[in-house]
Amino acid sequence: MNSFFESLTYPLRMSRRILIILAFLLTGHSLYGQLNPGTIGNDQSICYGYSPAGLYFISAPTGGLLPYSYRWQRSNDLGNTWADITGTTASRLTYSPPVLARPTMFRCRVTDATPTTRYSNAVTINVLTGLSAGSIGTEQTLNYDELPAPLTQIQAPSGGDGNYSFIWQSSANNLQWSNIEGSNSQGFAPQQMFTTTWFRRIVSDGTCGSVAGNTVQISVDPITLFTTETPSSNSNDSRYNLGTEFSVLADGFITHARIYSHLNEQGLHLVRIYRQMDDTNYELMAGPFEWNFASGFQGWRDFKLPVAVQVEGGRNYMICVTNGLGNNWYVQSNSNFNTIESNPYIDYLNSYYGSVDEVPRGNNNNVSYFRDIVFVPFSPGSIGSSQTICYGIAPSPLTQTESPDGGSGMFNYQWQSSTDNSTWINIQGANSPDYAPGTLSQSMYFRRLVSSGGLEAASSPVFITVNPQFVSATLEGTATVLKSTSTTFTLNISGGTPPYTVQYTCNNLLQPQILTTNQINQISTGQLVTGRYAINIVSVTDSRGCVPETIGDGIIITAADPGFGTRSNNALLIVNSSSSYYQDFTKYVLPYIEWFGIPFEVCNVNSMLIPELSDYGVIVFGHRNVFSDNYPVNNIEDAVFAGSGLYSFDPHLFDFSSDFNVSGNTPSVTSHQIDIITSPEHYITRLHVNDAFNSTNDEIPLMVINNVPITITLNQSDYTLAGGVTLATMSSGPASSPLLQVASHGAGRIVKWSSYEWMFDEPKVLGPVFGMDDLIWRSMVWSARKPFVMQGLPPMITMRVDDVDGTRSYYLDNLRWLEISNEYGFIPWCGTFIDNVGTGFFTKLSELVNAGRATAIPHALTYDNFIYCNQQNLPGFDPVANITYAWNTFAANSIPVSNYLVTHWYLFSADAVPAVSARGVEFIGTHIPTYDLVFPDGYPGNWINCGPYKTDRNGFAGRGDAPYFFAGDITWEIDNQQYYFFNVLTEIQDDGGYEWFPEFNVTEAINRGVRHLRRAINSMALPTLFTHEDRIWMTEPEWRQTMSGITSGLSAYYPEYNLQYTSIDDACTYIKAKEGIEITSVRAEPGVTNIFFSGDNDLGTKCYLFTEAEGQIGFELVDLPQVNASSGTSFVTVYE
Repeated sequence: MNSFFESLTYPLRMSRRILIILAFLLTGHSLYGQLNPGTIGNDQSICYGYSPAGLYFISAPTGGLLPYSYRWQRSNDLGNTWADITGTTASRLTYSPPVLARPTMFRCRVTDATPTTRYSNAVTINVLTGLSAGSIGTEQTLNYDELPAPLTQIQAPSGGDGNYSFIWQSSANNLQWSNIEGSNSQGFAPQQMFTTTWFRRIVSDGTCGSVAGNTVQISVDPITLFTTETPSSNSNDSRYNLGTEFSVLADGFITHARIYSHLNEQGLHLVRIYRQMDDTNYELMAGPFEWNFASGFQGWRDFKLPVAVQVEGGRNYMICVTNGLGNNWYVQSNSNFNTIESNPYIDYLNSYYGSVDEVPRGNNNNVSYFRDIVFVPFSPGSIGSSQTICYGIAPSPLTQTESPDGGSGMFNYQWQSSTDNSTWINIQGANSPDYAPGTLSQSMYFRRLVSSGGLEAASSPVFITVNPQFVSATLEGTATVLKSTSTTFTLNISGGTPPYTVQYTCNNLLQPQILTTNQINQISTGQLVTGRYAINIVSVTDSRGCVPETIGDGIIITAADPGFGTRSNNALLIVNSSSSYYQDFTKYVLPYIEWFGIPFEVCNVNSMLIPELSDYGVIVFGHRNVFSDNYPVNNIEDAVFAGSGLYSFDPHLFDFSSDFNVSGNTPSVTSHQIDIITSPEHYITRLHVNDAFNSTNDEIPLMVINNVPITITLNQSDYTLAGGVTLATMSSGPASSPLLQVASHGAGRIVKWSSYEWMFDEPKVLGPVFGMDDLIWRSMVWSARKPFVMQGLPPMITMRVDDVDGTRSYYLDNLRWLEISNEYGFIPWCGTFIDNVGTGFFTKLSELVNAGRATAIPHALTYDNFIYCNQQNLPGFDPVANITYAWNTFAANSIPVSNYLVTHWYLFSADAVPAVSARGVEFIGTHIPTYDLVFPDGYPGNWINCGPYKTDRNGFAGRGDAPYFFAGDITWEIDNQQYYFFNVLTEIQDDGGYEWFPEFNVTEAINRGVRHLRRAINSMALPTLFTHEDRIWMTEPEWRQTMSGITSGLSAYYPEYNLQYTSIDDACTYIKAKEGIEITSVRAEPGVTNIFFSGDNDLGTKCYLFTEAEGQIGFELVDLPQVNASSGTSFVTVYE
């Protein structure tokens, strides 16, 4: 039943399944999209006979119903018909075409599972015709060293892709080929030819590769004596040594011997080459070589020499070849033979015959026996000249000075060395035209072997001479010595060849070179100032220019006081006694330094080494042109940057590039006046601010001589002080130039004077106490490292009145002016008259002197009657009697006599000097030089030769035009007896006249008095209010007002000073004690300053101790106890 039912329904169920499948397939097409067959690639062009690159899908099929099946097809008629390629079904996504002989197209049929079929794009493979190189031409035959015709294209290349490139090749045997560098053109022009060579051209395209074209041979005929000549007869009469004499015109080699053989000639021949020694004699240089050949050939035969024979140009040779043993045939020419052609290498001379074993010298009417050579010119070139070098040094490279020439035109190199010019050793790796030997320790020969075409020649040798070994140069002598002494150090030299030139430095400054023949040398330092001296060798060169292999370390020499280091706050004065300006230092600059009592040492660079500059508080260049050039700028820069001061009277120091300078020129100025800049306020110029007492305190005109104003010219360099502040200028019209500039540099300071001519008092420009002195010491204090010390002179204010007799003051008789002066602190010194004095004068004077309110000494008898000198040439004048009389007068009136004497008109006679000295006068005041003077040029003549400023400076001691300050020893010799005095005198003669002149006008008297005293205080001179009694023309109120105005004016001007009013006697005693000692050193540690001094005096003195805090400079006066010479160096310690 069931089977039956199934049989009835089976067709129906099958029909439904087919319908379902069809429906599924129809809906599947819609679901997966249309079949895209993808893209294959790529079109190609290939050479005939080549396989194409494989074909593949560059874009895969998409769409349809997977899986895909493939069938690759080809078309041989450009796509008109297509045929399936067997074996390319199923999943083959790639296809590798076979070798093709013609253009062919390919595609791929793609079928999906539905099945739907689509075709890919078609790819064309184009087959090119075969590549042909074309042809070149033409073959040539040349002489040696001849330039061939260019090789040109006969037939162009063909086939391939048509894009051709070329490279030419050459070969010496038509088997092995080498590319010719740079030969990339259709044609090729060879250089001169030396050997037979083959050429060919390689043609390449971008597709079909490369192909070689035909070969072209360029033949090079050998160089021979004979060319086309032929013999005219023959013989076999006997056996001979037959030769041809020839001249060699260029260096080269004989490679072959040649003979023209007879048809019957055969057997053993002997080959020899002879070299001419002189006009008639030859020597054998090669052979005999055996040459055996058979008969049957008539013509030129070649015999290759076992070793090519090197010959030199400019010499004659002979090639000899016997005829055959037991055969005897040979050929010959007619008489008077000569070759047809000549060449520039060898030249036929003649032919000779002789017995078999002798040099042939027989000549038969210049008959030739046709003996010849093959000659190859070959010069190895030259390699420079000999050298002499130092031990252990590499010589200069041995470079080719003349290129090799001849041979095959291609050269190989091998350098050789020899110690004896006989045995030579190849230098490994030295195969270039040039050679750079390494360092040498012995003399050596070098030469270059050059090979070319199987030949080898050596250049002339070059001899490198190696000088004796120079081992070392060392220093010995590190030491510590006392300052102001000298020492020596040792320079040891080992090896080399004397004499030696030695360069060395001290503290990095180059010293004068030393020339010595000694190997052990003691070198003196010269006198040393305090400091460290680092001595180092810069170079030592022997007579052959060699230097030592080793230069030893430097040494340090220290110069100092015992127990002390080298660092102090002293000044170092750098000068040069060989300079034409050195006398400016000794005459003008040094006296200021000494009077101010600045502790210093002098370094004379003409004979002394410069120490470590930072060991000093201030470095002073003491005059112009200390150096002509080569200033120790680096040393100075380092010292100043570290805190030392630089104080320069040498403007030339700033004419060079340094850290102190910047580019900038200021005009040259010639001027009669110095203008001091006081605004903004500066420590250096503070004492020059204008006020009611001096409205031109900031102006200092130079002197006027005979109504002609003196001028100074300031010439500036191309540099100006970096960051400079100008404190004094000189001007001419609108042009202005700095005279004094200051600046800071690191921790240090700089003071630059563009000129110091204003110091000159002879010739008269200005000079001391003219108002510039304070700028010197204050600028030095400002620049120096603190604490800084100088003696200076404490402000001790004195009064001196000459011609005193109690009657000459019109309103203030009997010394009333003196009593009022006492009220204001003055203790006047009185130079008194003795006769015709006022009533009660001596009584009042005695009272005041004994009370310590004045000092006095006889000055003259009256205004017209002198005590000490017969100025009026009076008969019977007796100065000794006058002195006795005057002193007795003082004694009778109980008046102590001052030990300070100023004579009337400053005049002494020779007789007066011993009498004054015997009465205990210790101090005098004068600016006239000596006693018993005659004044041919008018009174008062030249000034006295006395310190601090007028030593060895001659000038007119005129009155009323120049200030004077003296403080120093003078010695007068009378009748072989020396008399010693200490001369002290201050007179401000350029402000209002010869003296103070307090007449009539109180205001002017106050102003002039203040100016006189301030000038002296600022100059560190003795402030003295100097006048004559007859100039005091004031009432008591006026005089009192004048005294008050002066003292109050000074107190207001010097708030930092404790002004001391004292007698001239005490002041002179102090000044002499000051001059009796010297501050030798100032050494500072944190919180402590030690001041060292020595000398001999009878009174304690003081010195200025300058310190600085927050830019403000202050001082204190430090007591220096009395010392004597036997006590040595003393010191005081000052604590903060």
